[in-house]
Amino acid sequence: MDPYEILGIRPSAKSEEIELAYKGRRSQYHPDRYSQSDAETQAWATTKMQEVNEAYRVLASPALRSQLDQGQSSTGAKREKAQPARATTQGAIDVASVLLKPEWEWFHDKVYARPNIPHKKLEGAIASYAPGVAPEAVLVLLDDTLFGGAREGLLVATDGLHCKQKLASPRHIAFDQITEVAPGTNCRLMVNGREFFKADLIEHLAMLMVAGRLAEALKNAQRVENGECGERSNIESIEHLHRVAMSALQSEWNGDAFLIDQLIDQQMRSLVERCEELRRAIDTRKRGLTAGYSNDAAMAELALVLFLMLHYYGLTKIEGDFRAVMEADIAQLQVFSEAYKNAYRAEFLRLFGYQMEVSEHELEAMAGMLLGRNDAESGALDEVLGKALALLGVRRQDATQLVDQFVGRAEFWLASIFALVSR
Repeated sequence: MDPYEILGIRPSAKSEEIELAYKGRRSQYHPDRYSQSDAETQAWATTKMQEVNEAYRVLASPALRSQLDQGQSSTGAKREKAQPARATTQGAIDVASVLLKPEWEWFHDKVYARPNIPHKKLEGAIASYAPGVAPEAVLVLLDDTLFGGAREGLLVATDGLHCKQKLASPRHIAFDQITEVAPGTNCRLMVNGREFFKADLIEHLAMLMVAGRLAEALKNAQRVENGECGERSNIESIEHLHRVAMSALQSEWNGDAFLIDQLIDQQMRSLVERCEELRRAIDTRKRGLTAGYSNDAAMAELALVLFLMLHYYGLTKIEGDFRAVMEADIAQLQVFSEAYKNAYRAEFLRLFGYQMEVSEHELEAMAGMLLGRNDAESGALDEVLGKALALLGVRRQDATQLVDQFVGRAEFWLASIFALVSR
């Protein structure tokens, strides 16, 4: 298989993009992420991880990459520009962000949500009634077969609903053609007032849950498409990136992160709650965005930059106390923040189809600037942070409030560490 396709990058991708794509795929397919899944899914994840590692080995080596490119050119192979799988409409993206909310558990038998869809079931469903759907575009799968082959059932993808019932032809309806989703009697799913799918083996309570969540996701998508809640759309993009990055962080460290995952979650959510400040900062800076660089993307990028800056600053303000408790350098915590940042950037590339304008080098310089300062340098650090926030377009009053929130969250996190180690 084409290494470029495996990593989801362009043949002209630079080394930085290859590194970023590899980190994203590694977080997505690492077997540890599927340790609680069945043996079949674990084997699938292991195979995918091996493909990712091999693709990276080839593309990271200038000599091997040159041989690959020359070989494909000599055989006349044509590659289309590789783009991460993206939804076809804004509404479809919003459906995904609602259906995959972390607080929604998919606990019914025969109902699976990404990323916990068994590989064999996914393959069976796509082959049977959704042949044009990419595996990564599948959000939810309902398996309505007796022996679990998933060749009959309901598949929710980013482009709409697909289904097949026993002895019936496959059916599909795009989200932009749906005005209403509702549960029906006897395990039915009603779409636009008519029966779309009837389950034979899935519990009625499971169908009620799926119908209710689809209805909420569709309602949200329609609000965005109608031009309502434009600011909410910005927030949802950031929330989606945050959920993906948090999942990658927690999967990689599996609870061994000094509760730093809780701190990151609380600090980013406090930033999302102040989305108006992000929008105002974008307007104030009047930054010249590259062609196709959307407002959603600009705000999502600014959110990560502000988060990292304020997060590192907050840790620096409690460095002495942390060392007293943990006998460690505050900079050691950077490894967890880096894991979150890398996953966020990788998902940004997948979601929007292009990299952030802020480079990895610039983000690393920011960490180096803020971490490791001692108390004597506190005043200088405050001045540096103030100037940096001003350059980003954040008003002085907003900056003060954001700093207080982030430092307050860091202090609360430290108190939690105190309580944990004193047990």
